[in-house]
Amino acid sequence: MIKKDPHKQLYKSPSELVVLLKERNLKFRDEKKAKTILQENSYFSLIPYKDLFLANSIGTYKENVDFLDIYRFYVFDKDFKTHLLRELLEIESKIKSAIAEVISFRYGTAEKDYLNPSNFDQRSPYVAQTILKIKKQKALYGKKSERLRYYQRKHYGRCPFWVLSHVITIGALRDFYLILKPNDSDAVARTVFSRPIKHPSRRLGTIIAFLADVRNMCAHDEPMVGFVHKRLDIGPFPEHEKLHILKTKEGNPLGGRKDVLAVLLSIKYLVSKADFHKFMCIIVSDVNGLCKDLSNCSKKDILSAIGLCDNYQSLDQQ
Repeated sequence: MIKKDPHKQLYKSPSELVVLLKERNLKFRDEKKAKTILQENSYFSLIPYKDLFLANSIGTYKENVDFLDIYRFYVFDKDFKTHLLRELLEIESKIKSAIAEVISFRYGTAEKDYLNPSNFDQRSPYVAQTILKIKKQKALYGKKSERLRYYQRKHYGRCPFWVLSHVITIGALRDFYLILKPNDSDAVARTVFSRPIKHPSRRLGTIIAFLADVRNMCAHDEPMVGFVHKRLDIGPFPEHEKLHILKTKEGNPLGGRKDVLAVLLSIKYLVSKADFHKFMCIIVSDVNGLCKDLSNCSKKDILSAIGLCDNYQSLDQQ
């Protein structure tokens, strides 16, 4: 006889989940629609979005919170990730082009030349490891890239970095930038940043690493609302002062360096003013629409749950 594991979580059908959530004070104005949503998405997918609506730490919901309120927050996050991913893919392409220009001009277009270890910062312990990673990704992903195969057929097997960059991951691109010689990374940073910034080379290295993780989260449909990076900090920007972000005793901003606001701030410095304006118009419109839909929550609480300050939209005016 098979013994039941007392610690094993039992599957609950949509109908059973509705009963359970009603016991926790969640309302269901359209129960049929709620069950369809639970069947298509699973409650597990919605769990990261429920905290905004909870009355206490034991899982009881505030008064007059409907199941569709949680779902609206979930849909907002999906749309938000779509907008972010579009910008981040453009930024990734911009960085790859800037690196390709510097590498090709200074070290040539033959793979054996530009991937020569002597072309990189010898103070870094990761030069050999990163070059090997680039070569492995070319071998692995290059087989699937029609662009790479076409170029090599037309040019006798040559693979300049502007072609190779199309088959390497954002993580490999991050590592590649971090092993560049200082004068090379400076040249890349001057091309990539759309606005003046102090210590551009060092700041770009941190921002690429930060946005690489954000990009992967968006691509893998991880929740972005409430996101705070566990390790990386993009550092202080003039905007932190202008947004009146609260500071620690040491004078460091409490927000806008590891969170969703930091993502918007990073994008601002890597795209044109016109493109950032278009992007922010979309984000502000979506946030305002969410606040209108979630009339049972204050705008301040909604912005806080997303990871934005009250006057975040003024990023577009600075």
